Amino acid sequence: MSRRCPKCGAEVPDNSLTCPECYTEVPRGEIEDPPQQRETYVPQTSGKSRTVALILAIIPALFGLLGLAQIYKDHGSRAGWRILGLGIIVYLLIVGMVFLTLATVGLMAILTIIPILFLGAVYLITAAACLMDAYLGDAGPLNFLF
Repeated sequence: MSRRCPKCGAEVPDNSLTCPECYTEVPRGEIEDPPQQRETYVPQTSGKSRTVALILAIIPALFGLLGLAQIYKDHGSRAGWRILGLGIIVYLLIVGMVFLTLATVGLMAILTIIPILFLGAVYLITAAACLMDAYLGDAGPLNFLF
């Protein structure tokens, strides 16, 4: 028959006066189990400003720089770096196609509008997801997408 330490809950042999884990004196009387502690969820706060994250999600997005809010919150965020790369590529494609559309006339100009609209929608949806992630934190949509 073994006992439990009242402080750390470790198993204490019957012939021991102290806990082998934390060296707390263990009473020799009746066997007592330590009170069970409930684990509660404590959200991790990184200490980063939500306002700065929102600014980094809005203003740089006008210039093709998505994901800066996620990188600001966590420099090691793979999602932030992936979104930054995706944002730059899509933004450059949109700008290039707009210039191509302006330089051409006729059917070619009409045909380039469809990909521009598609890429624009992808860019805007990604920018909105970055904004929501900057506002909501860990509950944002980027944790599910990237």
